[in-house]
Amino acid sequence: MYASPIESCSTCALGASGTCLFSPRQVQAGALLSFQGEVPEEVGFVKQGLLALSATDAAGLEVLASVRGPRALIGLEGMRDQPARFTVTALSDAVVCTAATSVLSRETELDGGAHPASALLGVVLDELDSTCRDANLRSGPARTRVARFIAAYAGVLRPGQRTAFSKRHVATLLGIRPETMSRCLKALADEGLIGDDRVEVLDVEGLDDVARGAR
Repeated sequence: MYASPIESCSTCALGASGTCLFSPRQVQAGALLSFQGEVPEEVGFVKQGLLALSATDAAGLEVLASVRGPRALIGLEGMRDQPARFTVTALSDAVVCTAATSVLSRETELDGGAHPASALLGVVLDELDSTCRDANLRSGPARTRVARFIAAYAGVLRPGQRTAFSKRHVATLLGIRPETMSRCLKALADEGLIGDDRVEVLDVEGLDDVARGAR
């Protein structure tokens, strides 16, 4: 269920303080708003319409990640000078309010970054990183997903220590069957990338190659 369109700036949370840094822009269906891999120069707030977020995986396949509607934010990566994780395309005619990342960064850095909004922005961006990482775990072949999980969580999968992760839990997180995960673990062990009887990374570079879909 998508939020209802924002018909008036007076009912929009961005202008609650009386000052809004965003300016509305009409966007036609099919228009590209940002590209995966490029650092966004603007942060966008969807006022009306629907946008599609898609990404190209390591194998060159395009995957539709999600659809965003009113009150969605796009381009937040630019606040940290990071490349966009998705290509954003308008699915319908839309109204997107935009503000330059340089302006937003300057505003949140006032008073040496001590303003509560600055701290909140940091939390939002960290959560965006986590959400994108979790979504990324479910893309690509099963072997790639398992390798990506091990590489991402190696710090909490220390050999000989009990962890909160069970095989079934991880398999569900990765969108594969537990028996498929067991086969993938055995295959990675046979390749000498992880230990035979415990999840210990033996070849960091090799495991990263598999995680990236390079082998």
